[in-house]
Amino acid sequence: MPFKNILLQLSTYPDPTPDNVVSASLAIAKMFGGDVTAAVCQVELPDTSSRLVSLLTDVTSVIAAAQRDGAAAAADLKRKLTEAGKTGYPGVTILDLTCSASRTGSQLMGSARLSDLVIIPNSDYPAYREIAEEMIFGSGRPVLLLPDTVASELKLAVVVVAWDGSRVAARAISDALPFLKFAQTIRLVEMTGEKPLEGASSIAALQNQLESHDVTASVDTIEVGDASAGEVLTDYCARQHADLLVMGAYGHTRMRDFVLGGVTKFVVHHTPLPVLMSH
Repeated sequence: MPFKNILLQLSTYPDPTPDNVVSASLAIAKMFGGDVTAAVCQVELPDTSSRLVSLLTDVTSVIAAAQRDGAAAAADLKRKLTEAGKTGYPGVTILDLTCSASRTGSQLMGSARLSDLVIIPNSDYPAYREIAEEMIFGSGRPVLLLPDTVASELKLAVVVVAWDGSRVAARAISDALPFLKFAQTIRLVEMTGEKPLEGASSIAALQNQLESHDVTASVDTIEVGDASAGEVLTDYCARQHADLLVMGAYGHTRMRDFVLGGVTKFVVHHTPLPVLMSH
């Protein structure tokens, strides 16, 4: 399915979403001829300080300053989005949200489920990662994680697709087809030595199935050995100079928290390249 309706989540606190992430997201929308709904989340910070903390520092003033910075960042993001909409990019609709620091993901979920693709900035802040995890496992849509270091225009010279024969891997490849059609080089990779593969012999069939969509891919097999599978996969991507990694996301909920699979957790937390994940 083509990506005609794209949800872009933008943050204002603790740091605003970088300009290059915004530019890359709009360039992706332009590549697919899609429209963007940009959810500008201005985080509302409750005053939860204790009396003792208040005696040591003026917490109320600190929170007020953070709220002013967030409002200024939101205004700047909206200005840039409005300007971009006038310079040849697809339609941009701005969705103004006042978000709870702990509930941003749930506030966006309804919009995410009505989108073809969700783009989430991925950085070191735990709150941002929580949003990414909520979207991956709760939206039912493919989620593109863009690191702070992404180029202003996403190149698709090399795309790596992780394959283990599982349901989530199959879903990810199906969701990624619009990206794969723009890729110059596609490398299907399966890792051995970590766990039994659900469809070890199916990677050649997958290669043929992609050919039926006019998508040509090569196949690599890599041994995990003593390292973690997440490290092996990200190191492989680095050696291939990959511009995008496509993979299924493993995880489940426990006591209302997300428990990520090992490879998924490593990639979300450590991979310095864009990642398209589906669950």
